[in-house]
This record gives sequence, structure tokens and C-alpha cells, in this order.
Amino acid sequence: MLTNGPIRVMFELVYEPFDANGTKVSEVLRVSLDAGSQLDHFQSHYKSPGGNEPRAVAVGLKKVKEEQKDFNSEHGWLAIWEPMEKNLGMQGVALIVNASQFDKQAEDKQNNLLVLKAGTETLVSYWAGFAWDRAGKITSAEAWKKYVDEFAQGVLSPIEVTVREP
Repeated sequence: MLTNGPIRVMFELVYEPFDANGTKVSEVLRVSLDAGSQLDHFQSHYKSPGGNEPRAVAVGLKKVKEEQKDFNSEHGWLAIWEPMEKNLGMQGVALIVNASQFDKQAEDKQNNLLVLKAGTETLVSYWAGFAWDRAGKITSAEAWKKYVDEFAQGVLSPIEVTVREP
């Protein structure tokens, strides 16, 4: 646990080395949860014993029957509006990546993926989260897509603060 306040909770998870195409890679994942936000920030720091060779990284969302998928490569996001199990309403799930690092959208049998350009960076940063229609804040696919796009544009244009000496 790094921070446990009323505005932000931040913690790290440390994963044992795993096999990535024949190379052992370890990961430290930092997660930031901000009050009032539908999307959380994930930062994965990867290390391998032989140095960091260029590798592609993908982040994904599980496929669900009857999902409505929207994708925006310019702003780096994938948003899905889907039915919840047991007729418990609808939910939106989303991923946002840095658009300058985005390579392509892909999928496998079980996942919708955003693939980042292969690079030697040891830090992969992305946002992921959800909204439930019965919570009353975001109640439609269009509202979810609008929220995700506005959030992604904020990620692309972060607030900059400059302090000038008198």
C-alpha cells in the first residue's frame, strides 16, 4: 500500500518472473484508484535478466456475448457496452492507452486487445475501468463512449503547472 487516502488509493503488486517468448520477465504493477473516476491507472514495470529487448505488449478486455464494441485509434481507446450476467443490467468496460504508443487492435478467442508498439520501455501505462447502468451515472452505450473519449483526451493533454520565481 503506497497511499490510502480519501481521494486516491495506490498500491503495488509484485509478480514472480514469467515466460515471455522464452525470456523470463518480472513485473511490478502499480495501481491508482481515484475517487469519482470510472477509470483506474495501471503502470506495469517490466524487467528481464538479459536487459530489455524490444517487445510488444497487449492489454485486453474479456469478450462477452452481445457486446457493443467501439474503438478510437486516434485517442487510443477501446470501449465496450455489454449485458451483465443474471439480467443485472448493462455495464461499460474500457481501456485507454497512450495513443502515440498504440500499434493495433487485435483479438483472440476470448479477448479484445490493444497492442502497443514494440519497444524497449520498461514502463507500460494504461487506464481501465467500468460503469454500471443501474448506478445511474452512465446509463447508455453512447454516454459511456463519450465519457471514455473525454477521459482519453484528458490523458493526451494533461494539466501542466509551472511555478515561476518572483
